[in-house]
Amino acid sequence: MRRELRARCRALRGAVGEAPRESVVANVDRIVDAALHAGQRGRAAPCIAFYSMIQGEVDLSASMRRAVAAGATAALPVVVAKDQPLVFRAWTPATRMEPGVWGIPVPSDGPEVDPDLLFIPVVGFDDADFRLGNGGGFYDRTLAVRSPRPRAIGIGFECLRLPTIGPQAHDLPMDLVVTERELDARKLAAVSAWRGCQNG
Repeated sequence: MRRELRARCRALRGAVGEAPRESVVANVDRIVDAALHAGQRGRAAPCIAFYSMIQGEVDLSASMRRAVAAGATAALPVVVAKDQPLVFRAWTPATRMEPGVWGIPVPSDGPEVDPDLLFIPVVGFDDADFRLGNGGGFYDRTLAVRSPRPRAIGIGFECLRLPTIGPQAHDLPMDLVVTERELDARKLAAVSAWRGCQNG
């Protein structure tokens, strides 16, 4: 069932035009701005994990550059081994990149960091905020072992909303799934809290 859902959702995602994509990016920027605003009230600047876009995912590269320019620490996920949690390496526009698993660009070196917020691409999702991913299980394993758990924010489109993904025991829900719809103010406030960036 999941194989069929992924194929269908990837086709839908690839057909999404520019206007919905711009709306998703604008919502991501609102979350980043809210996290940075909270930092101005005395907390450390947030550490935010983004991702390198593949297969029609929403491109958050401009948001990542914007976050760094505003004082946040940005990070990208790195697969270190099959069936292992992800690690996150700090990223700046000057970071040297190399192809990782599935050819996804990752920082070739640099410090590991402990993100407070994770932006996670979705292939599909349901109303309980369970995420259908690419099938590797990396984000589920990562969220299961991180303590305290970072805020997990799925990134997708309304056309990817499913009645259910058929969650299994290892599936963990997102704190929020961001689409082109207007953000709920209460959810925005909830996911914008963090504990302060720490070196891994």
